[in-house]
Amino acid sequence: MKNTNLLIFIFYIFSLSACANASNFKAEQILNTKSNLHNFTSDEKLQNFKEKFQKKQDLKIRIFGDSHIAADFFSGELRNLIFQNNSIGFTYPLQPEYHQNTNLSYKNKGFIILNSKNNDKNISYPLGGIIAQAQKKDAYIELNTKLNNKFKIGILFKSPNTDKAFQINDAKKQNFILQSPMAQKWTYKELENVSFPLKIQALQKNVSLGGYFIYKQYNNNFIDILGINGASSTLWLRWNEKTLKHELKILNNDFIMLVYGSNDILLPGFSKANFKKNYKKLIQILKENNPRAIITLVTPPTLAKKDEKNSLLKQKFKEAKNAIYELAKEEELLVFDTNEFIEQSGGKNVWIKHDLSLKDVHLTIQGYKMMANKFYKDLKALLK
Repeated sequence: MKNTNLLIFIFYIFSLSACANASNFKAEQILNTKSNLHNFTSDEKLQNFKEKFQKKQDLKIRIFGDSHIAADFFSGELRNLIFQNNSIGFTYPLQPEYHQNTNLSYKNKGFIILNSKNNDKNISYPLGGIIAQAQKKDAYIELNTKLNNKFKIGILFKSPNTDKAFQINDAKKQNFILQSPMAQKWTYKELENVSFPLKIQALQKNVSLGGYFIYKQYNNNFIDILGINGASSTLWLRWNEKTLKHELKILNNDFIMLVYGSNDILLPGFSKANFKKNYKKLIQILKENNPRAIITLVTPPTLAKKDEKNSLLKQKFKEAKNAIYELAKEEELLVFDTNEFIEQSGGKNVWIKHDLSLKDVHLTIQGYKMMANKFYKDLKALLK
């Protein structure tokens, strides 16, 4: 699999000019607007999180979402702003095209990716909705990171039988075997003191990997991302709920962001009621399995100019945004209003002019970094 891809390259090209153009549009001009982080959560939860946030110790943050986060631009900037990250958290078994995790590099031979956005809905997808499946014996995946620590690594895997499924070799020449006690069932295995780079080799055809949890025994600082291009707030319905709940408990996140809505309003038959119903169920599952976590809903950014002429799409956008605020009030969450931020800092045309936004719904790399800086600024102000 290629480490870079077309979409990330396009973002990069657009953002080369953004670095120069945006410098004339000083960051403080748009960052010093009123807060776009709206608080509907409890003082007790905020206080508990405040202590962790200020100490920047054992601070575990997770972001679910769509293409706005899948390339790791927004989240990568947040890592730089909040702390010196020392762990990776959860990551996909392989990154789909147009996706990346800047903390981890991948190489593979002989695996295919099954994506819950595109593939058979009857497949049992785990947390995140991405599966790497070996097409032959001896297919392999190589993982590497620039983080210089030994890690615990939890691996989710599945095999068509109970024979040995995978062999893992690390930089210290340690050898591990993954073998499931049950055929066709997701199995979770933890490995201790693993050093990168790491090679995961299939010992038979059609064995599958569902993701990695890469972390330290104590004091983990990370922001992990579960973003899929084109994802809507209903994507999780294709994931195995029992497996999902088990995986959510592994790292016990302190802060969770949900970035959905841009694709929901494009779905045939979109309704505010169904959007809210399915989103609420996901939120409740997250709260049940990460009870101490602060949850933030992120509104879709401003519509593309061509879409603003579509009165039906504008109405759906408004309904989705209203539903997000209603959910935040009912479930006691935070809302980060990206649409509000763009509008109060000049609007879509200004962001396009200064190379902070593309002409569609997406931002440039510099735009996503700007959005991350605004969120960080507003969060710090809230936690004072």
